[in-house]
Amino acid sequence: MKILLLLILLTTTLHTQEFYIGESISVGLIAADWKLTRYLAKENWTTIKNNKHYRHIESNLILGKKPSVRKVDIYMGAAIVAHIIIAKKLPRHWRYALWGATITTQAMVIYNHHKNGNKIF
Repeated sequence: MKILLLLILLTTTLHTQEFYIGESISVGLIAADWKLTRYLAKENWTTIKNNKHYRHIESNLILGKKPSVRKVDIYMGAAIVAHIIIAKKLPRHWRYALWGATITTQAMVIYNHHKNGNKIF
């Protein structure tokens, strides 16, 4: 995880402040989703709320319904690195579309986690 964060810091300094802000928000939301998904994987996709057991299913088709912690870590780490690389390669106007799609999607995912009682903190 520390190596991944170092990679992010090194790769995001090569562009403008606008790039840094867009990628920081996008990567931060992906990391929040990673933390929440990893927690569910670690708990075997079952949580307890108000003395009731709840079973969760991952909605990401690539990960599958109940991925392992290792699979979640590999996927989310690769997603962050891929996001940074793709954002660097895209023309400026497409970068805005990527950031908009990422931020919107991740915000909805985090909201659904919150709605289901899975807190970040």
